[in-house]
Amino acid sequence: MRPKKTIQLPASAVRNESKRKVNVFPANNIHEEDFVLDYKNLEGDISVAFCPQEENRNPVFVITSGCKLFIYNWGYTKPIAVFGYMLPEEVLRCCTWVNGSNPHCSCIVAGGQLGRVYIIRANDESMLTVFAHNGEIRDMTALPEKVGAFVTASADRTMKLISARTGRCLRVFEPLLQSFDEIISAELSLRTGWVIFGGSSKSVNFMWNWGEECGISVEERRKPPVVSNPCVLISDLHKDVIKRIRWFGNLIASLSMDGVLQVWLPEIIEIDHSLKYYVINPRPICCMNDSFMDNVTFTHFTVHAGKSVLAAAYAQKIISIWTLKIVKGKKLPQLLWTRTVEKEVMSLEFDTCGNFLIAGMKPSSFIGWRLSL
Repeated sequence: MRPKKTIQLPASAVRNESKRKVNVFPANNIHEEDFVLDYKNLEGDISVAFCPQEENRNPVFVITSGCKLFIYNWGYTKPIAVFGYMLPEEVLRCCTWVNGSNPHCSCIVAGGQLGRVYIIRANDESMLTVFAHNGEIRDMTALPEKVGAFVTASADRTMKLISARTGRCLRVFEPLLQSFDEIISAELSLRTGWVIFGGSSKSVNFMWNWGEECGISVEERRKPPVVSNPCVLISDLHKDVIKRIRWFGNLIASLSMDGVLQVWLPEIIEIDHSLKYYVINPRPICCMNDSFMDNVTFTHFTVHAGKSVLAAAYAQKIISIWTLKIVKGKKLPQLLWTRTVEKEVMSLEFDTCGNFLIAGMKPSSFIGWRLSL
């Protein structure tokens, strides 16, 4: 493993207003060395999100830690700070980057302990604060295909679809469940028409995301429609609270608090939207913990649907990437890449094309790699 390079964050990277733009450089300027940046003055957990962009580009990404948010270019062998924000009294928990069909709708979005959503426009760095939830925001995911919206999951037991352009709520999801106190992770699938989420219950939950129709509309109304549909609970995959859940292709990856990472296929057996009656059969593809002889507990994972790869970190301070293209029957995924890091990993993220990976580590540092998968 090549030696890591430690870079001090310049104090000028944190300010309230800036007129500098996010520059994008050709990817051939990037060496294949690992880089690491260690925040000496921060204690918050790190989350990361990449800007969706073309393959032959140097990635731009956002890092949140504690009350601070920073935008970086991936330059040569170190991250280059572009601009940053400090949000007093806030503790940021998650972030994402949203692209829309409108070129002015490229936005960095972050959420945190106060239930607020912070939308920062990439073109002029202006910030919009949205009072979105009554509880802490635990997770957020951007909708694909330049829809220009994102989904939030909150401890107030609701999920919301929010416009990145205006910050208005487009749809509220209120699951008809009494068995959980909060929603920890959620994602909306445009292809299947389902919202999947996990919370304090020990189940993966499916909720039909619209009313009678399937599709997505970003039409803004004075009062957003509230979806309160029954849910399909799948409780035999995990024995602990669901920590993170993601779609990729036809498959779903789910991680529970006890460190068990499952990859499985939801088979829809019967569905009747008019009667709100659904039957879903979870078909296990593989348990990633079975890839090891010793007991391994995973701390985080991320997926890339286009390359059908899964990256996961486990408590032994190791990050690995597997391909799931040839997983059939009881065959385990093929290991493609692995690295040992110095600290426990709390967040992982691929860029849009699956060529770069960043890991956020405790207490307040991140490390990145250029990949050849």
